[in-house]
Amino acid sequence: MAGFVAKKLSIPVYSIGAGPECDGQLTPIIADLIGQFQAFSPKFVKKYADVATVVTDAMKAYVADVQAGTFPCRRTLLSHDRRRKRKVRSPWSRITTNPRAART
Repeated sequence: MAGFVAKKLSIPVYSIGAGPECDGQLTPIIADLIGQFQAFSPKFVKKYADVATVVTDAMKAYVADVQAGTFPCRRTLLSHDRRRKRKVRSPWSRITTNPRAART
């Protein structure tokens, strides 16, 4: 069908997976090209990577590290310079569960 339409028209015809008879192919969604989703992939998409597996494996490793207590660790925590320490008031310090205290 796409080839028929392309031959009949005097303007360029672009498609998303309609075949080589068209003048060009529109780039499918990047998530499809990189294999971000495992559940569904359109027939016309060629996967150039399997990002879904990479992300899933990374998240599993993160959960395992947190459960094992190896992350966060001293190396990954932010530290502060004790010489420049100043009192920082929490934005939550004004919030109270006592409605009467909030009015005072």
